[in-house]
Formats: sequence, C-alpha cells, structure tokens
Amino acid sequence: MKTLLKIMPCCFLALFAAEIIAVLVPKPGSEFGRLPVLLNGRVQPFDSVARNSLLQIRSTGDVPLEQVPSWKFWHHPKKLTSTDWLLEVFFKPDAADTRPIFLIHHPDLISELKLAGKGVEDHSLRYYSFTELEPVLDEIAAQGRTASAVEEAVRTPYQRQALKLANAVMLYQRLKNSIQPEGTRDFAALVAEYQAILPAGVAAARAKREGEKTDETLLRKFAGMVQQFESVADFAYPRTVPPADPANKDGWATVGTSLLDSLSNGEIDPPVKLFARMATAYGRGDTGEFNAAVASYKSWLAPNFAREIAKGRAEYYFNETKVFLHATIIYIVAFVLAGGPFVSPLALLVFRRTWT
Repeated sequence: MKTLLKIMPCCFLALFAAEIIAVLVPKPGSEFGRLPVLLNGRVQPFDSVARNSLLQIRSTGDVPLEQVPSWKFWHHPKKLTSTDWLLEVFFKPDAADTRPIFLIHHPDLISELKLAGKGVEDHSLRYYSFTELEPVLDEIAAQGRTASAVEEAVRTPYQRQALKLANAVMLYQRLKNSIQPEGTRDFAALVAEYQAILPAGVAAARAKREGEKTDETLLRKFAGMVQQFESVADFAYPRTVPPADPANKDGWATVGTSLLDSLSNGEIDPPVKLFARMATAYGRGDTGEFNAAVASYKSWLAPNFAREIAKGRAEYYFNETKVFLHATIIYIVAFVLAGGPFVSPLALLVFRRTWT
C-alpha cells in the first residue's frame, strides 16, 4: 500500500503530461478555416468567425448531427464543426438552412411565432432551423425592433430572447451573403461573365447617362449583376479580400466591394476569382477543385501576407486545442486529489459516529 501511495503522484503526473501532449500535438484540419479575414478590427481565421458566430446564434461551438439521450453519456454524437458549418452557410445555403441552430427557449415567444411542435429538443432546449423560421422573419424582426427600443436594464426575459433571436437571424443572413449573392448557383461563372462584359457594360452605362443610344439588353444584364454585388457589399459580415497595399491594415474589403471597385479599374482582384472557384467547387461537391482553389489562394497570399497567414494558423491551432478547457479539467482533478487526504479522515469519522 505504501508503495502504491508513493508512485500514485507519478502516475497522475504522467497522465496529465500525456493529456497535455495529446492536446498540443497539431492535428489535420480545414485549410479553409485557417485563411485570414478581417472582422471587428482584427485579422482572424475563418474558423474564429465560424465559432463566434455559432456561439452568438446557437450558444454552442458546433452543430450536432444526431440526438443522443442524456443517459448515454458515453456516446459522443456526430457533430458539424464550426468551419464546416460556415462552409455550408457560404456555399451550400440550402443545406445550412435545415440545420437546427436558432435557440428559442421562452414559451411565450415560441407561441407568438407559432413554432409549437417544430424544432428539435436537446437537453430541454429547443432549436429551430432557418427554414422553420423563414415564414415568420418579419415578425421576428418586428419583435427585435420593439425589444431594442427598451432600455437594456428593464427588458423582460421575453424581450431579451426576442432581441437575441432577431440578432441571430440577421447575423446568419449576413453570413449567407458574405462571399456570393444569396441564391447564386455558380459564382465562378457569374464572375467570369461579369469580367467578360465589364468594359462594354461600363461603356453602356456611361452612354446611357450622357443620353446616347446604347444596348439596353446588355445594360439591363450588367445592372442586374452590379445590383447583386451591391447587396453583398452592403450585407457581408467579414472582410475577406486583402488590400492591394499590404501596409494598409484596414484596407480589407468584402467580395462585393471589391467587385464594385472593378467598375473603375476594370480588373477583378485575384482573391475574388479564387473565392468564386471555392464557392462553385464546394457547391458541386468537387473536393479536389475546392482544395486546389484554397491552395492557390494561400500561394497568392504568401508573398505579401505571410504574417496574416501565420496569425490565422496560430489562432486556428489555439481554437482546436482548447487549452483553457483542458487546463481547467486538470486543475479540478488536481484540486480533488489534493483535497482527498483531508476529506478521507473526516468521512471516516462521520461513518464511525453514524454506525456506532
């Protein structure tokens, strides 16, 4: 027994060391999730955009793909990682719309929105998909506006829930329009067509303003494209296109803004074309072409944005390792073990007094 007690600290130390090593060893992951973007005034990877967006919308960092009863604590349900979820939102919105990600737990709000009997229950909480909320989007927006007009300190639980839901829906819609216009099926083809008619379209628009005769069919087609890009420019969430001057740290633009800038310079930025390739490839399920487009974009970034690439990779690694979570677990176990010698005599004393 004494020998066991002597080696036990070493055993636990070895166990903790193995846990730390297992956590810190780099693992394969999404290269897309490591790509840098600008959001909230700082460069961060797509993975951070995905995780923080999901936390705001669903209050979790991933999306469960199956429901497991709570008593099956040993069974880990299949999950959609935050980056994979964001890829769906960007490039397969029809699939993303069916994911139960919108948390609504106030019974009066569920009743007001006529959502009773819908959604998915997970540990006594109900989650709804965008498809289920789509018929009541106007009501959600109205409820959000009403709640936002009330001072935060005096908002009721119903108003806080309504405002949170309205903000979650708005964030989700912004994400859907962050790379390509919502409803686009082949963004690469759209960008290529825009590039082809750009000179003629600009000339036709200029002739129209000056009262000259122009090709109305071409002008309408060109104006429709520009209108789509304006919606992406106005509604996009992260800024994904790096500046022409790497020193301009605030010069990142959305895909829509970059496409609108081409009206004056006549050129489409290479990152936009590569994002368009990613969008079309992912939408078609062409993994090889998608990975090739991501690799090409990384190669384009490397000469002038090596620091941003390194920052994206480092933050992605930090997100994946969950250092604070594992450290907390180790501290709790260590605290319990350290307190064991003090608790055991007390427990023995209580036991003796109870049964004697």
